[in-house]
Amino acid sequence: MMIFLFDTFSSDILFQKYLYILSYMFILLFIEERARYSLHIRFLIKENNVLKIIIKCLLFVKS
Repeated sequence: MMIFLFDTFSSDILFQKYLYILSYMFILLFIEERARYSLHIRFLIKENNVLKIIIKCLLFVKS
């Protein structure tokens, strides 16, 4: 198994493609986590009016 991995990654082009695929997967995971987090925030805002008021105040102060 180790010999196979060594032969596969000894080529620079294959190793570069492997790194591109890994970085692409990490970017997709990051985007998915951010989307899930924002959807969770939206759900909380719908459920809790106090949180909605606080976020509106924070956005007003920020702008």
